[in-house]
Amino acid sequence: MDDMRERVISLLKERGVLHIRQLIKELNSSYTQVKRVLDQMISEGVVESFSHGGYTFYRLVRKVKEDEKGEPPTS
Repeated sequence: MDDMRERVISLLKERGVLHIRQLIKELNSSYTQVKRVLDQMISEGVVESFSHGGYTFYRLVRKVKEDEKGEPPTS
């Protein structure tokens, strides 16, 4: 799962916002596997989900983006 988690982070850093179907296709994984990883990342505050037009999208939390660039985290 750590490999999938890193791939999710990489895809979200690259594209900004993705729908779960896009992640499933890119990761070549099942809905259940991708959803499990996303839910865990949401509970850890790494990823957030939001709805638009009846669809749920995912993006990295701003703090994670800054931390991974080597910038100090904001409170």
